[in-house]
Amino acid sequence: FVCAALMLLCVGSFAVEYRSQSSMGGFSQILRAAKHGRGRTFACKMLLFGALGTGISVLFRAVTLWIVSRNYVLPDLDAALYSVQAFCDVCSDITIGQYLLLDLGMQVVLGVLISVTVCAVSCLCRRPLATISMGLLAIGLPEVLACTVLPQLAACSLLSFSSPLPVTSLSAQKGLFGGDFPYLLCALALLSLLCTALTLLAGRKFCKSHYHGGK
Repeated sequence: FVCAALMLLCVGSFAVEYRSQSSMGGFSQILRAAKHGRGRTFACKMLLFGALGTGISVLFRAVTLWIVSRNYVLPDLDAALYSVQAFCDVCSDITIGQYLLLDLGMQVVLGVLISVTVCAVSCLCRRPLATISMGLLAIGLPEVLACTVLPQLAACSLLSFSSPLPVTSLSAQKGLFGGDFPYLLCALALLSLLCTALTLLAGRKFCKSHYHGGK
């Protein structure tokens, strides 16, 4: 749900400006000719949609926890996480409350990464339909492969972090550096680096000196 909502909200972040409204081209030509129409505009858009992703992710997680608390009896937040059967692979003494905070942090990062990734793809593709197609490919393909032939790719899929149980279990089983969560955090850091590289590429294209009418 979060991914779909962010895709719909971010798909037109740059693409709509490249739509030709006249024989002279789209609004992007006017915008990019303004004093702050390039680098500052690009940075502001990324910050805005990143904040939007954060807000939606936190809201969705809060609503989920509220629904769960209304319909189920939750264990003590000070209890060890491994006392919950679903997290029996976890060996550390992290509590349920601490894990919920860790999960909230992951959801914030997830929201930012999805938003920024879709915005960068929107800038690079310049067309809404192409943005949706490439965004689904970049975000959905690793998850499809992880669910079918390559379970190891679960830690390389943004969607895996929206349902933290599988990726947490995988991280605990890997036991990187002798801990339950370093593998998970390293995977999240790698995804952040890939997203950063894509954003820098999009920013460079958006801010380049010459523009040829979107062709």
